[in-house]
Amino acid sequence: MEQVWESEDLCVLKGVPFRYRNSDYGSLRTTADQVVILKPRTFFEQYRQLPLSPVKRILEVGVFEGGSALLLADIFPDAKIVGIDIRPADPSVRWHIANMGYGDRIKLYSGVSQDDKAQVEAILEKEFGGEPIDLVIDDASHMYGFTTRCFDIVFPRLRVGGCYVIEDWGWANWPGYKAPDFFFEDRQPLATMILELAMATASNYGAIRELTVTFGMARLVKGGELPPLRRDGQRQRARSLDRIPATAATVGRGRFRAAAPSARRSCRRSP
Repeated sequence: MEQVWESEDLCVLKGVPFRYRNSDYGSLRTTADQVVILKPRTFFEQYRQLPLSPVKRILEVGVFEGGSALLLADIFPDAKIVGIDIRPADPSVRWHIANMGYGDRIKLYSGVSQDDKAQVEAILEKEFGGEPIDLVIDDASHMYGFTTRCFDIVFPRLRVGGCYVIEDWGWANWPGYKAPDFFFEDRQPLATMILELAMATASNYGAIRELTVTFGMARLVKGGELPPLRRDGQRQRARSLDRIPATAATVGRGRFRAAAPSARRSCRRSP
């Protein structure tokens, strides 16, 4: 691994500075002189320590300015990384990919919504063929509907023992953070999905081998297949939340608190 973190906000890879930012997303741009990342150092350390071997295929859902794909390519030197994002790709990102020698290992697709089943499946088939994915990182819309639909598309392609990560799942409960109204797509915060996955761990024995939740990310290890979280655009497992007392089931602002704090308390949405 070549990346060197000189501080919590600055990493250097192949002579190029990678700068971590957690605000002013609309004005942040990767240029020929620097690469922008929205994941803190702690996130990359957690990915480096994942008990995955080997890691040959990674899907990154939500690319933003491309910094994380480059750093992941350094962390997992044998992996091919496919990234999708609804935003147009920045030419500077592609320049860094080629200049750092990752052109054959990082493939980015822009104008792709994470819940577009036809597009996502076509990309996965083109890049990975019939081979299963080892690691999925969802850092895209952070909205319940988009994220659950993406999960239903991609989870069947994840190998048994592979990891599926959902970043910034708890934005509705971060102290001091007020999410924009559109984040409550389907009137559900993303935290609802994590509760549903926890219940699925019990009701579908062995399908989810492990579910680990921290302040900044939820990570599950696949043990087998799951029924869809949604069918025909409707929620499936969330009905079981209605049988839980409101004091336990409510996941709106201020009701649920994560145990472990994280350096990042921000959230992004691909425009």
